[in-house]
Amino acid sequence: MIELQKGIDYDFWGNSRVLEQLNEHPIPEAHQLLSHICTAQNVWLNRISEKPADTSRLFEIRPFNELEIAFKNQHQQFKKCADKLGSRLIVYQNSKGESFSNTLSEILMHVIIHGQHHRAQIAQLLRNAGIAPLPSDYIFYLRLL
Repeated sequence: MIELQKGIDYDFWGNSRVLEQLNEHPIPEAHQLLSHICTAQNVWLNRISEKPADTSRLFEIRPFNELEIAFKNQHQQFKKCADKLGSRLIVYQNSKGESFSNTLSEILMHVIIHGQHHRAQIAQLLRNAGIAPLPSDYIFYLRLL
């Protein structure tokens, strides 16, 4: 299993690369997916902090400059969470109001995997538009370290 701190850094790196590319080559559906990643990460940060998590705006498109600022802030918050892992259990409700509980490390791993899933969808949308996506696989990130 990847180290969570490194995984959080990787997620931020991947989101930043996609944001940069979509700024140059805007594709509305890809922009919506990147916005979804950002909004979903806010939902998880609120759940972790035991704050209300508004899931009603999960697929709204957010401006690129707002995404850039939000991803930077989220990155710092997730890194702080990873510093305090332990076996902390987070109890939360999903978008249907059903209650669940997961450890903080499980939630952080989900956030990392969720982001990569949607970045892969964005890469396909770029390919479909005749644009070569920037490499965003974990191994490419590791080669930069």
